[in-house]
Amino acid sequence: MRSTLFLPGLRQQLGRLVSRCSSLRSLPLSQLELVLAPLLPLHLLSPNDDGVHSRQRCFSLRRTFFGFLWQVLNPDASCREALRHLQGQSRLQEHQTSDSEDTSAYCQARQRLPWERLDQIFRHTAALAEQRVADGQRWLGRTIKIVDGTTFSMPDTPENQSLYPQESQQKPGCGFPLLRMVGIISLGSGALLDYSTFSQRSHDIQLFNELRPHLRPGDIILGDRGFSSYTQIALLRQAEVDSVFRLHQGPGGTTGLHGSFQVIKKLRSGDWLVHWTKSKEKPKYMSLEDWAKVPDSLTVRIIHWAIKGGRTRTTKIVMVTTLLDWKKFSRLQIAELYLQRWRIELTFRELKILLRMDVLRCKSPEMIQKEIALHFIAYNLIRLLMQEAAIVAAVPLERISFKGSLDTVRQYVPSLGSKRSPSRIRILYTAMLKAIARDHVPFRPNRREPRAVKRRPKNHQFLTAPRQVFRELPHRGKYPNRASA
Repeated sequence: MRSTLFLPGLRQQLGRLVSRCSSLRSLPLSQLELVLAPLLPLHLLSPNDDGVHSRQRCFSLRRTFFGFLWQVLNPDASCREALRHLQGQSRLQEHQTSDSEDTSAYCQARQRLPWERLDQIFRHTAALAEQRVADGQRWLGRTIKIVDGTTFSMPDTPENQSLYPQESQQKPGCGFPLLRMVGIISLGSGALLDYSTFSQRSHDIQLFNELRPHLRPGDIILGDRGFSSYTQIALLRQAEVDSVFRLHQGPGGTTGLHGSFQVIKKLRSGDWLVHWTKSKEKPKYMSLEDWAKVPDSLTVRIIHWAIKGGRTRTTKIVMVTTLLDWKKFSRLQIAELYLQRWRIELTFRELKILLRMDVLRCKSPEMIQKEIALHFIAYNLIRLLMQEAAIVAAVPLERISFKGSLDTVRQYVPSLGSKRSPSRIRILYTAMLKAIARDHVPFRPNRREPRAVKRRPKNHQFLTAPRQVFRELPHRGKYPNRASA
């Protein structure tokens, strides 16, 4: 490179920049990579030969991915803190790096992360978790999958509002964009297997229609009454997928049998084999062509089950299932299986509370999707470590605490990164797995945990108008529920 008359010093400036970028790219595995790299398809994080992601940058695809993943596992960490983390790793390895406080380069690198590769990494972690499920962990030799929906909030930006609008009854500028997600988890591994997202104004069944083709023959799907429509059960059965849903509410008196049900045989007390006929009204979300493929009738089982104890929210449930062999699948077994549906509620709690997904942080729909994918990758990676710990210590996977596992990984990762000897790293890694396995959750079947908050929030005034026109009340007493703008 030659110096120019019009840009003196350009050669020296570019030389220093290349030196800093090279040192950052040449860093060995960071602390987080050292623990999680064996569980990830690292070839998806390699640069391309040409085109997009082929240039040698300060923040490579691989390093940006692990920086973003580190942020997800440390929910309070900002982009500035992630940048400081990378700079600290560089100093630890005695490499020169920039001490700039500008996070622009790191944020742009996050935007360049290809969502397609993130989706492939997520599906790799889900498949790996399913491969590790032993035959003894399956329910009567069958794979159990649970489906349910939830919502996430995000920053109030025009881009997010256009794709994920707020509640229709809220005033403009007073609400936040909401995203609806329907997810499927594995009962055997606890990992999130698949998901679909759209606006919160969409219905769970609409999103489930996108996931249903990915189910495999022989699977058993569990769900609440929001999924127990004739159409869904019939389409699942056509795909050789059995289902156990709570029967949707409707007329039927004490038996819970609608007019579209005809009893074929009473198998035992609280257990009927019935004939279910197709409705004459086509669902709004289906085309005429798809509606014609739905059979006119279906044979199912209706099961009544009373939950004893008096401390649960519901004392009696009515289930509909396509598991017709009452000798192989007894009423008690199916009822106990359906109660396992609550596992997906715990999964959503772990994602939304422990990993702070309840309120997403990115300001554009494209980055929101990447943030969601990184959260689900992080969740499955912790689940994979829990599986490995359960195998090493020979303890039931469902007894291991996710919160305890997350805390253990956070504290052991820096120690693992400080060790240079492979033997010391293996010893410390085994100690981490044993610590994860020792952290058990109490065994409390049918425990009721009401969704109530004991600590009161601050008595701040409610924002009932856009912030730029809102007028704050001057007094310091109790604020009314509304204030004039």
